[in-house]
Amino acid sequence: MELFVIIGPAKTRLVAQIAAATVGAGFIIGIQLVAISSFGTLSRLEFLTSSAVLEKLPSLGSVFWLPALGAADDPSAAISAIRLGILAFLTTITLTADRYGEIVLRAASIDLDPQRRVPSHRDFRDIRSSSVLRHKECKLLLRDNWLLSHILMQL
Repeated sequence: MELFVIIGPAKTRLVAQIAAATVGAGFIIGIQLVAISSFGTLSRLEFLTSSAVLEKLPSLGSVFWLPALGAADDPSAAISAIRLGILAFLTTITLTADRYGEIVLRAASIDLDPQRRVPSHRDFRDIRSSSVLRHKECKLLLRDNWLLSHILMQL
């Protein structure tokens, strides 16, 4: 919601998608770094079970282990994790409910094409077709934020 208020409704989606792609890529690259660092051992996960990593983990009684314990067939941990998730959701709704109306009004009033341009009258020039095609593709990419975000996610 803060991102929406700061940069506006038109650019929030693009920035959020790029941020999500960056976080996802970070996880993928992190997993690959762990696999590379444990090269030459019998277990690819030896790094995760090393004493340096295990010392940094919270104790098994910590609330951070509830989702993992719930997924590992512990019904009480699963119910506790669901309750904590519902509590976090309700707290967030309670704290931000008064701003939803303002944000919906801002989103409904955005101009879908804020850069309406008056066509310019230019003289025809002798330009190679490949140059014209590249120029056209660059204009289309810059105009379409959704397409640009998907290209960046694939990169």
